[in-house]
Amino acid sequence: MRLDHSPITRDLAAATRDLALAFVAEALDAFGADPTIQVVVVEGPDQGAVLPLTEEGRPYVTGRSAECDLPLADADASREHTHFVRRGGTVVLRDLKAKNGTWLGEARVPDDREVLWRPTQMVQLGRTVLALRDPVSEALARIEGAPDEPLAADEPIPPPNAPEPAAAIEPAPVSVAPVVDVPPPVKTAPRRRGGWSAVDLMVMAVALSVLALSVAGLVWLLKS
Repeated sequence: MRLDHSPITRDLAAATRDLALAFVAEALDAFGADPTIQVVVVEGPDQGAVLPLTEEGRPYVTGRSAECDLPLADADASREHTHFVRRGGTVVLRDLKAKNGTWLGEARVPDDREVLWRPTQMVQLGRTVLALRDPVSEALARIEGAPDEPLAADEPIPPPNAPEPAAAIEPAPVSVAPVVDVPPPVKTAPRRRGGWSAVDLMVMAVALSVLALSVAGLVWLLKS
């Protein structure tokens, strides 16, 4: 077992086109249009006849036989002249050993192998000319060939790889504490370092009175 990083398919252009064709086919089907590849008779007695290649992988036969999927009234065609097979979005064809052969453009189609039939090529068998109509490829070609939508005159075109403008950052609101009225400090009267105040004298007098009463009580107790 070996693991690598190589792509699933080396033909990225073909893979991209197949993906685009798948999207277009889904769009046509959603709008009710038939995306089926068709074989159309563009010249000969049966001009205008159409053969849808609805089943993938099935050989569709054309020739003079009434049992053919695309019966022809061309006398120069063999009973079973050519068969067509749809494989995905492509169509291959093979000559069924017809007497007058089958021609793809200027080249004769071999009877021992299948060859790719492109929508730009015509197939001739007898006096009949066949064309391949692919609605999906035609729709994709119209989309690819459509002109680009013009930009409005006032619509700016950003330069390549230009960094996106940074979003404006609003400054965070600054919270301000409410102003509180601070009461002025209480001024106390300075204490005088010298002399006795009236309060001091009153306290001293009370203390002496209590002391005198205590001494007198003690003397009375000793005498008794």
